[in-house]
Amino acid sequence: MIEPWKLLESEYIIDNKWIRFSSRKFQLPNGVTITDYYVVEKPDIIVVVPLTYDRQTLVMREFERGVMEVGFKFPAGRVKKDEDPIDAAQREFKEETGISIDKIIAVGTLDADPGWLTTKVHVFVAEISTQDAQASSDPQELFEIEWRSFKSFGEMISRGDVHNIFVVAAYHLAEKYLETSE
Repeated sequence: MIEPWKLLESEYIIDNKWIRFSSRKFQLPNGVTITDYYVVEKPDIIVVVPLTYDRQTLVMREFERGVMEVGFKFPAGRVKKDEDPIDAAQREFKEETGISIDKIIAVGTLDADPGWLTTKVHVFVAEISTQDAQASSDPQELFEIEWRSFKSFGEMISRGDVHNIFVVAAYHLAEKYLETSE
C-alpha cells in the first residue's frame, strides 16, 4: 500500500508573486531519505472553453515563452488569492475577450503535474451568444483571436496541431460535457 512521504524540511529558494520554489527533504515510508526534492508552488489557473449556440469556439494564437513557439490556447488565467475559480473564469474571459458569459459550467479540475507542481487547473465551458470578441488591451498579452467550429478544433488536436496539454484536456472535458448535455 502506498503511503505518504514524511516532510522533514522545506526551504524556499524563490518566493515572489509568480512562483514559490522550494527545496524539500523527505523520508520515504521505506526509510530512505531524499534530501534534494524540488516543488514549485504556482497559483491555480482556469481554462475557459467558449461555445456559441451553433458550436463555434474561440481559440487564441499566442507566443508560448516556455517552448518558444506560437500555439493555440483557450482563454485562461490565474486564480487570485481567495478568489473562487468560477469568478476567476468570468473575470479572465471578460478581460481577454470583452465578451460576457451567458452561462458557465465547471467541467473538471486537473492537477497540472502533481509530482512537483501544486497548481490545480479548473476547466469551464462558457456558453456565449456573440462572436464580437476584442483582444485584451493589456500590452503584455499579445494574442490573436480565431473562431473555429468546435469539431474542427478537435480535428486539429487529433492531427497534433495543438500541443498545450491544458487545451487538449479542456477540449475533451468540454466534449464530454456536450455529449451528456445534448
